Amino acid sequence: MTESTISRSGRKPRCIRALSYRLPYRWRRVAYAICQVAFVVCVFSIAACSEHGFPTVPKITDYKPPVDKTTTCADGAVTIAVPDNKPPYFNGSSKDGIERDIINDAFGLTGKCVNFMEVAHRQSKYDSERFGVECVSTVSSELSLKSKSYFSVPVVTYHYTPFTLKKDHIVIKSYEDLAGKTVEAFSLARDYLGADFRRVIGKAQNYLEHENRSSQVALLLRGNVQVLVIDRTMFHFIRDALVRDRPDDYNETVLEVPVEINVDFKIACHHQALVDDFNKGIAALHANGRYGQIFDQYLQDVKKAN
Repeated sequence: MTESTISRSGRKPRCIRALSYRLPYRWRRVAYAICQVAFVVCVFSIAACSEHGFPTVPKITDYKPPVDKTTTCADGAVTIAVPDNKPPYFNGSSKDGIERDIINDAFGLTGKCVNFMEVAHRQSKYDSERFGVECVSTVSSELSLKSKSYFSVPVVTYHYTPFTLKKDHIVIKSYEDLAGKTVEAFSLARDYLGADFRRVIGKAQNYLEHENRSSQVALLLRGNVQVLVIDRTMFHFIRDALVRDRPDDYNETVLEVPVEINVDFKIACHHQALVDDFNKGIAALHANGRYGQIFDQYLQDVKKAN
């Protein structure tokens, strides 16, 4: 087969066509073979990434909700905008979670049913009018909402803590030590963690905020970030799920820095009457022990592992 026959047979890759008039015939054949091998390697790499990418937190199958989930709506249903996925507080796949159950049970004790509208956590900084609902969950009274809202008593308190890998030998004694580090934090961390945190992360080598908590924990355990700032309960819950799923990839020793910023998360409603009812329900959950029981039902396996 002559050189002219090869050049007319089929359409070659762009990298070969660009060199067609610069390389001798023999070297063109070698380059063409290299391009074919590179293409096959690329295809297999993409397939591997699809198969072994960041796992999602498994659905909780051992959690048993309260016996009575069919509360009679004496005063009608309340629609609340909630984060779509913040395990273990809101588990999007299984439609349950610590905070979700607390809200449901607190309103249930006052004769109200709850309809949950799932939204991205970053959107929860906006007021309830944005979603056409009565209330928005997981907001802080430090956050300025767009219209007048009434805040409840705290539903849950998040304990935001820096985590590092032991093998990295990173010393953090205060949030000031985040300067010069690669830091990953949750969405809206700048708003929720205050002015001092905003000042400190301005000195970080690199700072990112993301919605997906499972991916964030995986990034730390894989060594892609130096410091992860996340709620302590959330971190241990997700890490435990990742280690159970893929122990060879995520079983790194982690250091929990004994420095934390506590944030009380509440619900915000259009009407004071709704908040008053909810506050009564929360008080009853604390009094009858149900509040602590909800935490224990979700976190009993995590406590054993840690």
